[in-house]
Amino acid sequence: LGLAFVAIALEGDVRKVLPGIVGPTLELFRDEDARVRYYACEALVNISKVAAEAILQHLNKIFDGVCRIYVDGDPEVRHGAQILDKTMSDLVKQWRHWFSPSDFVPVLAQHAKNPAIRQCVLAWVMLLDDLDVDVAPYL
Repeated sequence: LGLAFVAIALEGDVRKVLPGIVGPTLELFRDEDARVRYYACEALVNISKVAAEAILQHLNKIFDGVCRIYVDGDPEVRHGAQILDKTMSDLVKQWRHWFSPSDFVPVLAQHAKNPAIRQCVLAWVMLLDDLDVDVAPYL
C-alpha cells in the first residue's frame, strides 16, 4: 500500500514513476500471504485511478497479473482481482484512444486458453466488441 500512497501523493507526476511502482506491486501477486496479494490488488486499483490513461501503458503486465490471481485459492484475493480487472476495463473505456488493441489482443488470446479464467477473457472480448475493435487482425 505504500507504493499506492506514493502514487496518490504524486498525482499528475505519477506517470514519471509508474514503471518503478507497477512492477514491484505486481511482484506482490506472487507472495505466499493472501493478505499481501489482496493489498497488492487494492494498491494497483488506487494507482490506476490516479495514473488514469498512463496506466494503460502497463495494461498487458497488469492483465497477466490479474489472470494469475483471478483463480487464487483465497476468495478475498479473487475479489481483489475482479475489482482490479473492472478498474482496468473502465479505464480502457474512458481512455480508449490511449488503448492499443494491437498490443493487448495477443495477450488476451494467450490467456483465452485457460478455462479457469474464461469469464474474465470473455468480459474483455465483449468490451472490445463494444469499442468496435476487430480482434481478428491481431490474432
